[in-house]
Amino acid sequence: AVGQSRGSKMVSTLFRAILDPLMDLIFRLRWWTILVLALALTYRFTDAVWGSFAYPFYLGTHMDALGHSLDDVAIASKFFGVIATILGSLLGATLIATIGRMPVFFVGGIIAAATNLLYADLAAGAHTLDAFLAFTHLDGPLVAFADTAAKLQPHAMELPPDQGQRMARLMITIFAENIAGGFALVAMTAYLTAVVNPRFAAVQYALLASLTMLIGTLGRPWLGKMIEDNGFYPVFIVTFWLGGVAVLLSLLEWWRLSREKAHAA
Repeated sequence: AVGQSRGSKMVSTLFRAILDPLMDLIFRLRWWTILVLALALTYRFTDAVWGSFAYPFYLGTHMDALGHSLDDVAIASKFFGVIATILGSLLGATLIATIGRMPVFFVGGIIAAATNLLYADLAAGAHTLDAFLAFTHLDGPLVAFADTAAKLQPHAMELPPDQGQRMARLMITIFAENIAGGFALVAMTAYLTAVVNPRFAAVQYALLASLTMLIGTLGRPWLGKMIEDNGFYPVFIVTFWLGGVAVLLSLLEWWRLSREKAHAA
């Protein structure tokens, strides 16, 4: 009887710890809970699904993969990528403090989706990226940096003659993608923090944050099959349009919160 009592108390405690936060979320948001859950599922979709295909795209030599070396990717991703993520996070936090949470949340969804078009351009030959680098005169310093880094690689003699230009394209794309990723991460964190009830913050935030990677994880087999059949380019176009779903949902959520604020005033 004592064991049953303890077991019942434990079940009851776990039940309240999980069910009460969920019921609070539904009670406060009512039907809008569906919108919040849909935003949690879709907002970081492009980041979640892209990560598993990044290295096959960078290193692969089949179809429209880039055929870079691990050293190339390390230079572009670990150096430029880390700096860009920090800058994107700082920019997002600054804009939230300046213009508000929802405008930044909306813009974060747009730029996170748009960076897929940069990768699509890379897969298609990088004509737009080359034009951008030439127009901004960034090709000079980036190509010079890449050529210097290439000479330090163990197999420098085997690198293609246009290695500097190829690296410049990769560096600017990864830089832009990580700026967008850092920006969107801060925007999503600020949004989820505002949605949860402080009384149940830990459970509600954990639930919503865990959903941000769910669809991306479930979508990988389907997109992987698409890559095998058609290459990377169509996948980047598809993920761009799927990212647009989060943009539309964030616009609807912005309207909902604005309406609530107006009614409260």
